[in-house]
Formats: sequence, C-alpha cells, structure tokens
Amino acid sequence: MKLDEEQINKSFLCVLKKNESSVSFDTIPITETYAEEYSEILSMISLARSAGKYTSSTILDKIKKSNDLNKTFTVEYSHCYNFSLSAPYQDHKSIEQVDYKVGNFSKELDPVEIEKMKLDKLFELTEYYQKAHQIDVANKKVESDKNIIAYSHRRIGWKGIEYKFDKNFQFHCHTNFGYGSSSYFHLILVYKNIQVVPYSDWIIYRYADAYSIMRYTRKYYTLDKEWYSAFMFAEQSINHYLANKKGFVEQYIIQEVEKMVEGLEKILTDSRFQLLGVYDSLQSFDYYARELIDFRGEKISGATAFIKSLLTLDEIISVDKYVNRIVQCTVTIKPIVERELEQVNIELIDIEPKIQKLERKMNGANNKFKKAQVLNDDIKSLFDNLRKKSSFTFINDVQAALLTYTIFEKEYIGLRDKSTKLNNEYYKMVEVKNLLIKYQEKFTKYIDIIDGYFNAK
Repeated sequence: MKLDEEQINKSFLCVLKKNESSVSFDTIPITETYAEEYSEILSMISLARSAGKYTSSTILDKIKKSNDLNKTFTVEYSHCYNFSLSAPYQDHKSIEQVDYKVGNFSKELDPVEIEKMKLDKLFELTEYYQKAHQIDVANKKVESDKNIIAYSHRRIGWKGIEYKFDKNFQFHCHTNFGYGSSSYFHLILVYKNIQVVPYSDWIIYRYADAYSIMRYTRKYYTLDKEWYSAFMFAEQSINHYLANKKGFVEQYIIQEVEKMVEGLEKILTDSRFQLLGVYDSLQSFDYYARELIDFRGEKISGATAFIKSLLTLDEIISVDKYVNRIVQCTVTIKPIVERELEQVNIELIDIEPKIQKLERKMNGANNKFKKAQVLNDDIKSLFDNLRKKSSFTFINDVQAALLTYTIFEKEYIGLRDKSTKLNNEYYKMVEVKNLLIKYQEKFTKYIDIIDGYFNAK
C-alpha cells in the first residue's frame, strides 16, 4: 500500500524501529482523542457564524466547563501550527488569545465585526488544540517504546534525536522548526566520531555553502512529508552499516570524497554543467569567458574549506591523494583568476572617465529636455483651451501659433530622444562598472582563500 505523505503528522507518525540486527521504517496511527467533544465545539462555531445561535462567550464557557476539553486547551503545547514547519513566530497559542487578539480593535469596530473575529480565532485555536493534543499523545506513546529510535514530530525550536548503535556508529536527527530562515531539518551519521559529510553536494548544487554542508549528512525541506524521505534514507544507510561496514565506508565516505574531487577536476575542463538549482531542480548552466573563471574560482577555492574535514578521515581511509588533487586544482586555477583580476582592474580604470564624460552629456541633455518639457506642457494647455471654444477670434494668430508649435514639436522630440538615449547609455555603462566591481571582489576573495590555505599549512 502506497504511503500518503500528506497525512504524516496528521493521521500517523513515521518511526524508525530497532530490530535485532537492523532498523525498519514504520507508521504509528494518531488516535482521534476527544473527537466528539471537539466536533461539537466546531459545529457550535459554524452555527454561531451562520445563524447566530451561539456566541463566542457561550462556546468558551462550554470549553471551560468540560473537564476533557479544558484539560487540552490549557496545556502549553510546543507544536508548529502552520502548514510549514519553518514559518516564524509559532509561539504557544492560548485560549485567552480569543479576547486578546481583538482587544485592540474593540473601539474601532462594531460589535458584529468583533464577534466575527472572535469566532474566527476560536475556530483556529480549536483546530490547533485538537491536532496538537493528538500528536502530543502519539509522540509520548512512541517515546515510551524502547524499540523506536526516532519519530516524526512538529516540535517548535531545536530538538535532537540521537541513537548509538555501537561504539563506532551513531545516528542523529536534528530539527529546528518554527524559526523562519533559521529553521532546518538534518540527519547526521557519525562513524568513529567523524561526521559523514555529503561532500558531493558542493559539486552537484549550483548554490551551496561549504560550512553548511559540513553540518549534516542529509538535509531536508521543513515539511511534514519530508519525514518519509528522511527515514527511508536512514533505514537504508543504517542497515548498510549494520550489514557491511566496509561497504558503508565505501559508499557514504569514499564515494562522496571521490565525487567531489572528480567534480572539481571536471570544472577545470568543462563549460556546461548539469546542476541542482532552486528547489533542487536539475538545470543546465553554460559558462563562458569571465563567467566561467568566476564559477571555477568559486568552486575550487571553496573546496579548500573541506580539507580539514577530509583530514579527519585519515584513520578510516587514505586521504592524501584526494587532498593533493584538490590542491592541484587550486594551483591551476589561481594564476587564471589572478590574470583575470588584473584585466578587471584595467577595465575599471578605463571605464571611470567614460562614465564621468557620459554623465556630463546626459545631465546637459536632461536639463534642455526639462525646459522644453515645461514649454511643451504650456503650449498644449493653451491649445486645449482654444479647442474648447466654439470659434476662434484670431484665426490667423492661431494658425501661425500652430505652425510655430509644429516646428517646436520636432525640436522637443529630438531633445526627448537624445535625453532617453544618453540615459540608457549611462545606466548601461554603470551596470558594466558594477559588474566589474562584483568580479573584482569575488576574484580577490578566491585568491585570498587559496593563499589563506597555503599560508596556514
């Protein structure tokens, strides 16, 4: 039966179970506790909205008088209530928020609008508490099962799930939900106190950060459905280790290092790349000339950040050959970047007086056009007024004026077009200068990174 990933943390939890000599993926159903009581409250809110049969106050009183519901509504749950596990400001939601959230509007809105807002907030809170209580009960149930080493959740803030299989191998699941761009979802494997790093991510992702890569073995989007992919990877990799330790080292350590180093060497020779871009979509990237040097410099200089991490693998595998290959890539790319930086500096010096000269011409043209624009507007206004009249008293003067305006209009259009042309040329040249400055900064950075590695040796 196919798993419905959209129902993770709604209808069931994902779990990893420890068996005698392996781990296995499984699901645990989330029981609908107090289903009738919650259904009645939600029905009352719907009737209050549509028929005015109840008020928010009477519904709140019913909740407070129900031992079961009041018990669930007063617990400080720490589960995310938004669809996304990364949405910020997912603080604890209390039943008192029904009055508090609308208190600031009570003087500005009429009683009907206030009541509508209270009912909306009460509906939102009731749904949240129902889901939060159910997943909380399910989480506590699996926490008491010694055979379950990890489970899916929606906990706000940092949570670490860790399991040690033997003296050499550990599994970690680290999450930080509900903190916006600071949210993350990481799985980490540790072998002989050394974290297994996905070195190949540096090569297969167009936009990657070396220091972020060294924080995880696998990373996932902060969505409920990602628990399935995460635990399937965990099941596969852990069982690989438990069944064949040598094979595990080959696949998850040696092959990762080899892929990264081969990728760096390929970057030195190729100009077309298939890389994962935004939202992990595979995209083709074609680089030429300076843009290609930029890409090569970024990836090869950035790879030096992994060398320290690679050296920690020395007791598992021989890493000298990999380090030497990375170093050779840096030795190859550095003089290329240096030459391109020299050319960028020359172009920056050359473009500055051109920009200044063009700016003076542009300002002069703009000033002439502005004066012509004022005169043009005045003449148009005059003729608009004349056209509104049923007859012209001074028909000859009007015809003469029209002739004068026709001559002026040609001059006006010429000034306008010249101003537009010079403005476009100026801002295009400024864009070129800004791009040169960007390349100057990036090339300098790549050289500094490579020099920093060699100076620290």
